[in-house]
Amino acid sequence: MKKVILAWVLCMMSIGYASAQEIKQEIYKMSEEVANDVSKSLEVRKVAQFKKDAITYMNTKMLEKIAASTESGDSINYAALVTEEDNQAIALYNYVHIYVTKIGRASKEKERQRILALFKRVSLANPRFYDDDQELVLAYCKGDRYITQFSLDTDWVKALAEVKKELGMD
Repeated sequence: MKKVILAWVLCMMSIGYASAQEIKQEIYKMSEEVANDVSKSLEVRKVAQFKKDAITYMNTKMLEKIAASTESGDSINYAALVTEEDNQAIALYNYVHIYVTKIGRASKEKERQRILALFKRVSLANPRFYDDDQELVLAYCKGDRYITQFSLDTDWVKALAEVKKELGMD
């Protein structure tokens, strides 16, 4: 009987894991389609590539966390971890959407630079993993190659809340 209950619990966990992953995977899939669509402008494709790379980074860090807990014998709440990742992906999507909208509506270069500085500063001020690989996490911050000059190591939920507050959107 215990084996049947354990099997049922594991089955329910895996179903919850799959459905919770659908949002993050859909954001990734949409971003991938846009990034690969040569009919889109280069800037639009770069923004989509950033979202793709940010989600890939989050996935890598999540897998590292799972591997570390497995190796150490610690238990991990997979449902909570998946929900957290889903929330991070949604916040990432909203953060970038607000940013691109604000940049698009800015009529002067000075305003564009103020918006970029705000979003970049907030991204850098809210690390999630405190990753030592600065070359990787700051790859989009170097120079002006990318419109999305944000750190990959960002707590997107916190960053979104902070930027909304600073913009008076909360």
